[in-house]
Amino acid sequence: MNLWMPSKNNYWPPLKGAYRVISQHGDVAVITRASTDLYNKEEFDKCSRIAIIGSCTTENVGIDKIITNIITNGKIRCVLICGDESKGHNVGDAINNLVIEGVDADKRIIKATGDDPRLNTKRVMIERFREQITSIKMINSISPEEIIKAVNEMPLADMLEDYPYDIEKEANELINNAIKTSGAKIKLRDDKKGYFLVELMFNHIILRRRDKGRAEKVIVGRSAEEICNKILELKLIKNLGQAMYLARELKTAEQALKNSSSYLQNNENLEGDDYPKPVLIEALNLSEAWVKAMAQVYLKGEDNAVGKYSDANIRELPVIIHIKRVKTEPLIHHAAPKLESREVYAKEFIEGTKQVDEAVKALKRDPATRGLIINTKQASSLVLIQPRINNGFLNFFASFKSQDAYNTLPLDSYAITRLQEQMARELGVKTGGYTQTTISMQLQDNLIETVEELLRSENLIE
Repeated sequence: MNLWMPSKNNYWPPLKGAYRVISQHGDVAVITRASTDLYNKEEFDKCSRIAIIGSCTTENVGIDKIITNIITNGKIRCVLICGDESKGHNVGDAINNLVIEGVDADKRIIKATGDDPRLNTKRVMIERFREQITSIKMINSISPEEIIKAVNEMPLADMLEDYPYDIEKEANELINNAIKTSGAKIKLRDDKKGYFLVELMFNHIILRRRDKGRAEKVIVGRSAEEICNKILELKLIKNLGQAMYLARELKTAEQALKNSSSYLQNNENLEGDDYPKPVLIEALNLSEAWVKAMAQVYLKGEDNAVGKYSDANIRELPVIIHIKRVKTEPLIHHAAPKLESREVYAKEFIEGTKQVDEAVKALKRDPATRGLIINTKQASSLVLIQPRINNGFLNFFASFKSQDAYNTLPLDSYAITRLQEQMARELGVKTGGYTQTTISMQLQDNLIETVEELLRSENLIE
């Protein structure tokens, strides 16, 4: 019987993460799910049956890592799942069904109830994991005492007779087949629906680029700078916000590699689970608001497909724009498209807004009213406008579901604020501020280079 002892020379566990190794002689892996700090409790140090204890919050990438770290230690035969569940991901259910039911042809965990329980790990590694784990148990507890009691109650099993899965060979193949940071230039398609995964393996930083179809590109290097240069060379990323996030993660991974310390990727930008945060733009006038809005969408927006049956792509971001006094010149930027059409556009918009007379009458009756909503359409998008009088100023609050930042934002804001001026005159008050909220402020993919040139001329990007 060949009993394998994890040692420093074997680099076990091969993947760094949010875990601790307790005993090299242990036969139980403890998974604390979303209780991410539970594994650091000192009480676990006295439980010799625990080989490794750590958290897992996703039913795909997280379980891929668990499989790799467990099958490289032939002593681990049992899995105990504990801690709080990761909502929506249902990690405990996924691991339990992985052991009992396995995966289908697409490597989706059978009967798993999480959002996306599809694995990327090789099928031979998945089956090795299922063969190795002879006992699995789940308890909903964050008490170290209860967890240790459950560990000690798990049945003892014989060790595997063969050598544990040779992940080092797997890693060497990965590294040899990867895009080396010192390699030649290779042209790759920019997969806008993909995401990046950063790992440490065998004294290397491994960067994986995955798309929704689980295709994978791999870059291997020993420093953040090397990998960042290769990303730029291969044009794998266009979103500056994601680039900044990735550079930060790679630098953190490099430091962990130098210090031989643990590393766990901050998954704020991993799979799109975290929706884009709205940004607030305060501007002196409509012209400034336009270029600032495009800059924010360009820098922080999320790249998405327009629709299921379209190959077009957009970059989008929730945006709130506030202008204190809308009559401040210039009212529209000199580089705005269809500049010469702005008056016609505004006239058609005002004439097409049927509720203006009723709104003016209501505000004359009660200037303090807050219940007025003007419904209209502009550029094929539903617009809701709330007029409000404050301290002798008529302020407009507009809401858009979506809006083309480059083509329609300057014309929309010009037309709506011209309506605001008209209503202010009829009410005998001053024109005040303009605030608009757009759930999806968009830049079309085919306009990105045009927008870049404009933003550089405004010194908003380098």
